[in-house]
Amino acid sequence: MGINKNILQGLYLAPSVVASSLKTAIFTSYMLEKLGYKVQPQYNEKRADIVQTIEFGNEEKLIKYCQGIQSGSAIDSNSVPMPWEMPGYTDKVIMAARSFHDGLIN
Repeated sequence: MGINKNILQGLYLAPSVVASSLKTAIFTSYMLEKLGYKVQPQYNEKRADIVQTIEFGNEEKLIKYCQGIQSGSAIDSNSVPMPWEMPGYTDKVIMAARSFHDGLIN
């Protein structure tokens, strides 16, 4: 048909991936709210995306959360994120990523 296999596979998998992402964001919001953290949006609010704001209340809890996210990552799980002065930001920045590999071998 002249259509790239990856395009068709993406169209087929997209609804499931989006639904799983939304379910995870809602679950995370609910769980962290029940643990006493301030979250935005709350689990029962309408969402426009999967971005979740969590207020930990102190720097140490935020650092530990990011380190926990990174340690469970499929890629660079041995990296230890730490806050640092990043040009263009007034506050220190810390980043963690649960990067993934789609498992496809081309």
